[in-house]
Amino acid sequence: MNASTWLIRYWAALALGHGALLMMALHVGLVVGLGGSPITPELYGPAVYAIPALYWVAAQIGGALVSLFGALRGGRWGAVLLVIGGCISIPFFALLAAASSMAGQGVIVNAGAVWIVLPFTILSLISGIGGLRSGR
Repeated sequence: MNASTWLIRYWAALALGHGALLMMALHVGLVVGLGGSPITPELYGPAVYAIPALYWVAAQIGGALVSLFGALRGGRWGAVLLVIGGCISIPFFALLAAASSMAGQGVIVNAGAVWIVLPFTILSLISGIGGLRSGR
């Protein structure tokens, strides 16, 4: 099965996954907006903690929203949006995975980034690239 077929067959799964990542970012953003501090150096590492939480939230919202629109749109423009969303999300989650690996209690954040979110966003990017190559 080539990547363009993934985009055609699995657009709903891609949309659901990116929608869930969007909701996760909005949830954290709401907590931060209400004055909470869910991003701690013990869970995310000192590198992540050094950057304001709203920047992390904005980056995650950006990648998830662009990818969600791409999955819902489909076709060539949807593929373009999935590629753009992947180019935002993959470095974001890779940095999160690397930083959380240095945190004392970051194993859950690290495992989630390494084994769930990164593979999903990479496959989503591959689906977008395949959609561009085939013109579908």
